[in-house]
Amino acid sequence: MTQFLDRILEGIETGSLLPASYYATLDVELALNARDNHPTFGIEWSNLFKSIENAWECSAQPEPTKTKLYNIQKISFLLVSKATSQSELASYVSDDLDLITKANILGVSHHFLESLWNSYESGKFPYPKNLQIT
Repeated sequence: MTQFLDRILEGIETGSLLPASYYATLDVELALNARDNHPTFGIEWSNLFKSIENAWECSAQPEPTKTKLYNIQKISFLLVSKATSQSELASYVSDDLDLITKANILGVSHHFLESLWNSYESGKFPYPKNLQIT
């Protein structure tokens, strides 16, 4: 579980997970609108968020795990915000990574989460144009 968190932190720090060059050229308005206006993306994301947050609140996690999660959120937010001058996009990225990491720690598996993670792992922001979402 912490190996996954370490892998994410390393990917952020090396620029392979959130490449600044990609985010600097991303059409932020298009990407955010694609997510916000997609008929199922927001519903799927929100349902998973509620489910994972409920499970997370009932779980006891060690402080080092909580610290790594906080660092992932903070560093990803700052990096994307700096690359794009867009705090809204940075919040989406930070929230996505929080959702993905908590799900991983809790052992939650879902095709939607896998799609999000695969997009980030390939260095791209996940939005319906980049994902296999129906």
